[in-house]
Amino acid sequence: MQCRRALDHRHRGVACMQRTHSPETAPLPEAAATVVLATSVAACGGDGSTSSKPSSGSVAASGVTAISKQDAARFLAQATNGTDYATIEDVSKSGVESWLNAQFALGRERSYWDWLENNGFADDSRPFALADWEIALWHGLLHDGDTLRQRVTLALLDIFVVGIGTLHPGWRSFSMANYLDILADHSFGNFRELIEAITFSTAMGDWLTYTGSKKADARGSLPDENYARELMQLFTLGLHRLNADGTHQLGPDGSQIPAYTQADVSELARVFTGFVPIETDFRQRGRNRERLVIDPTFNDTRDKVVLGQTISGGGEQAVSQALDILFNHPNVGPFISKQLILRLVTSNPSPAYVQRVARVFSNNGQGERGDLRAIVKAVLLDREARQEPTSQSGKLRDPAQRLLNWARAFDVKPAAENLVGPYLHGTLLKSPGWSPTVFNFFDAEYSPPLSDVEAQGLAAPGFQIASEQTVVEYINFINNALQGFWASRGLDPSFDNYIEVAKEPTALVERLNIVLAAGQISPNIANEIAVQAQFIAADDRKGLEDRVKLATLMILASPDFLVVA
Repeated sequence: MQCRRALDHRHRGVACMQRTHSPETAPLPEAAATVVLATSVAACGGDGSTSSKPSSGSVAASGVTAISKQDAARFLAQATNGTDYATIEDVSKSGVESWLNAQFALGRERSYWDWLENNGFADDSRPFALADWEIALWHGLLHDGDTLRQRVTLALLDIFVVGIGTLHPGWRSFSMANYLDILADHSFGNFRELIEAITFSTAMGDWLTYTGSKKADARGSLPDENYARELMQLFTLGLHRLNADGTHQLGPDGSQIPAYTQADVSELARVFTGFVPIETDFRQRGRNRERLVIDPTFNDTRDKVVLGQTISGGGEQAVSQALDILFNHPNVGPFISKQLILRLVTSNPSPAYVQRVARVFSNNGQGERGDLRAIVKAVLLDREARQEPTSQSGKLRDPAQRLLNWARAFDVKPAAENLVGPYLHGTLLKSPGWSPTVFNFFDAEYSPPLSDVEAQGLAAPGFQIASEQTVVEYINFINNALQGFWASRGLDPSFDNYIEVAKEPTALVERLNIVLAAGQISPNIANEIAVQAQFIAADDRKGLEDRVKLATLMILASPDFLVVA
């Protein structure tokens, strides 16, 4: 919640800048501009103290069923990319475990690759299309029912980063679609199987440049080390040796101990030599769905020593040995557990939280290591996720989740032919699959300089891509979406579920507060929004819709929405 104080400074510029929209951008309503400023001040109680509405305090655990609507909404804010009031009511009645089990039982509603093929994107005129895969992705994010899997898939994409920009241009949309399918298919599977599938994907091979890597030769050519380094640093071990709770082990001099050495990188890189697509002709779309194969001519078959363990021979057997070494390393449980907590629940988990989840990584209760279904469940049901928010809990919603939260709440209709997806990465700045580097859009340990967050030693990584300009762009984009500007591109909202309740502004704000903000909008801000909505006459359907639009925009501009506790 301390993030709101940093966010407040970002939003103070909005009221002054709200008229700087481009000619094709609809201006913000005057009432909304007033409330953007009012909510920024009210979020810190006018005197710098946070005043967001606390949860009811009920703690979800095994055997507990019914919970408050606010607690149900907060859980769904962590477990999905957006929800609606009916789902919140269902979870409130049946409890979070029931919902989780139902989601785990769901099969995938779409294969991104198959969707592209079935909807005309496999046409021979499109081999170099850059953004076709986004259309498949956003259709699923906006409309499919496997919302937990989708949330976890995006979390995995944030960890096992691949960006479309540097993939081989031949049918790269299909390469990216296949990579997303891999993440989605393994979201509730085993971590060891996930990292193997990633390793043999054409997308990762292109992204981290080990496709075509060759064993050392007499001319001084050496294997490409990109994947070997990032596989350890970002995908499994992290930079430093960790305790079971994710804290750093320290040497006798108090310094952090490296998890691996440059020698380990060089030795591991030898394992990933000889990787090539099964079909060398890039015009063959299907090659991007097949596993990479290992050309023995360029594969290093000599023994390698990685993290003190010997890997014999070459080929897939050597790859399997290497992945087993990494998978069983003691760092992996706390490292990956913390990464998932950061993406789903909070930017500042306690060491105890990390350790509890890491225990599940080590053993799901049935002797299995790396069971992602059990790990995701542990992350979402942990007492720290389900207890009352504190000054250190929560995270800044990323741009894609802000949009999806609204879109799901308003049941946006699919577009007949195209979708807004390919137009989003410029506006959202952090659109899935467009990361410029393997380090993603922001550092997980980033803290806004000279802020209370930094002074308290806390992280607020989302603020690394937050600025006055991005805040204004976000609000203008949401305003345009509410006004129907993006309807022809697949963001056509339905107001049907809010028309009746809009007759009473206070009730409207209460409903939107639960659905959009998990009940976090403070009483002062909620009252101000209701007052502004009251000024809009509700004599007909249009008037009621305008009330909904205004109240929604004000909530989505509020720090109490942008920081989900």
